[in-house]
Amino acid sequence: MLVDLVAGSMMDLLTHPEQAEPLRAECISPDAAVDELLRYLSPQALAGPRFAITDLEIGTHRIRAGETVLPCLASANHDPDHFADPENVDLARTSNPQLGLGNALVRTVTGALLRRLLVRWPESRITVSEKEIGWRSGFRHRGPIALPAELP
Repeated sequence: MLVDLVAGSMMDLLTHPEQAEPLRAECISPDAAVDELLRYLSPQALAGPRFAITDLEIGTHRIRAGETVLPCLASANHDPDHFADPENVDLARTSNPQLGLGNALVRTVTGALLRRLLVRWPESRITVSEKEIGWRSGFRHRGPIALPAELP
């Protein structure tokens, strides 16, 4: 997940430099930025299976005790009932109840890497169009396969 999060985050920040600047300038917390990138990118698209212990209803769906549920974190992280403008990155988002599974180590490492890359190579750019970047899309994880970039 770390590789997917870092690669996806760099792709997003290099293609939207207005988002990268506050992180580079230390105007926002790296932890908050990583939480937002976890929400937006959802590199761990699905959670592991869950088993209902009682009958319940979610929306219009009835789930009976003992049935298996496979939560889609990516969908939940883009729910407009919980996130204003969910299809856009906002690294300064203050209310971010995202379901990304970023533990403290992933958050710390990703924040440090992003900030270091943005400060060390501020003129970095992706050398292909976003449409040319292939994505690994497995059952549980997703992220760019490769990120062709120039680090001047």
